[in-house]
Amino acid sequence: MQKFVKITKEHFESILPTHKVTGEKLWRPMGIVAGQYQYVVQVNDSKRIIIRSSIGQSESSDPTVVNHIYQWVEYFKHGQWWASGLDATTFSTIGFQGRMLEETRNLYVQAKAA
Repeated sequence: MQKFVKITKEHFESILPTHKVTGEKLWRPMGIVAGQYQYVVQVNDSKRIIIRSSIGQSESSDPTVVNHIYQWVEYFKHGQWWASGLDATTFSTIGFQGRMLEETRNLYVQAKAA
C-alpha cells in the first residue's frame, strides 16, 4: 500500500517550477478552483499548463486519503481556454516532487511542439 504524504500550500509552492538561472517563478496562483489550489505555467500566448494541487482551504493535503496532483495543457481559442487532451497525474507519495516536475517538463515540451 502506498503511503501518501501531507503537503502544505507553502511546501507545494516551493517546488513549483522556477527559472534555472534567475530563480524566478514560472508559475502564478489561480486561487482555489474546484476546492483545490490551482496554478498556471504559461507556455506561450495561446498555451498554458494548469497544475491542480491536492490542497484545499485548510492549506494542507490529507495524507489519509488518495491524493493526486493533476496537470493539463490548455489552449486559447475563440476567446476562451480549452483542454488540449495532454495531461498527467502524480500521486502525492514519497518523492512526488521530482515526478511532478518531470511531468510538468514533459507537458511543456509537448505543448511547445503541438
